[in-house]
Amino acid sequence: MKSIIDELKQVISKNKISQENVARDLGVTLVTLNRWVKGKAVPRRSAENKIKTFIARCDSTKNIGIKDLSTDSLGECIYTEEQLKDFALKIKTENSKIFEFVVNLIDLIPEKNRNYDWNVGSILQHFDAEIVVDAIKKIDNLPRLHNSIGLSWVLGEMNRKDVFVLNYLKDVVRYSTDGDAMWRAAFSLENLDNEEAIVILKRIVKIDKTKDLEYYIDNINDKKSLVAILVMSNSDNIQNIIYPNVKEV
Repeated sequence: MKSIIDELKQVISKNKISQENVARDLGVTLVTLNRWVKGKAVPRRSAENKIKTFIARCDSTKNIGIKDLSTDSLGECIYTEEQLKDFALKIKTENSKIFEFVVNLIDLIPEKNRNYDWNVGSILQHFDAEIVVDAIKKIDNLPRLHNSIGLSWVLGEMNRKDVFVLNYLKDVVRYSTDGDAMWRAAFSLENLDNEEAIVILKRIVKIDKTKDLEYYIDNINDKKSLVAILVMSNSDNIQNIIYPNVKEV
C-alpha cells in the first residue's frame, strides 16, 4: 500500500511541480518537505490532511488546459508550473498589451486570495524582469503589495539587483503584516544581496518588548515569532525553555 508521501512524490513527478511550490502550498519549509520525501521524517496528522487535500486538488486540475485559465480562475487553486508557464506564453503570444496585462495581474493581488498570489508569482517569472519591475512601479499605493509572497519570491528569482527592487524587498521585511511575505522577502534579499536572510530579519524586525519568550513560542507558526525567538535566545533559555517547547510543537 502506497504511503501518503509516495502518492505526493508521484503527483510532484507527474505534474512537474517544483518542490518549492509544493512546500509553500502545504505551508511548510522546503527543508521539511525534503525530509519527508527522503524518508527522514514523517508528517504529522494535520500535515497529512493538507497533503491529501493537495493531492486531490492536483487530480481535479490535471486536465485543465490553458484555454480554461483566466485571471478569475487563478484564485481557485495553485496550478502546476507547466500550466502557468503555458498560460504566460499564451498571454505573450496573443495579447498585444502585455505590459497592461501584467500591471492588472499585480494590481489585483491585494484583493485576491493566497492561491492567486502564488499563481501570479509563478506566472511573472516567465515575463521579462524589466516588464515586471516597471509594472510594480505603476501600482498606486505600493504598500498594498507588501503582503504578497508571490512578488517577494519572484523578485528574488529574477536576479534583478536594482535599487527599486532591493528597497521594495527591504520595505516588505520592515512593514509587512504577513510573516510569510516578510520571510520570503528576506530570502530574496539573500539571493540578491549576499547577506544571510536570518541576519536581515534579526536586524530589521523590531521585537515588541511587551511580549515575552513564552508568547512567541505559543505563536511559533508566525514567522515573526521565529525571528523573535532567535533574537531572544541564549544558552540558558535554549535548553530550559525553547528546546522543550519547540520539541512539543
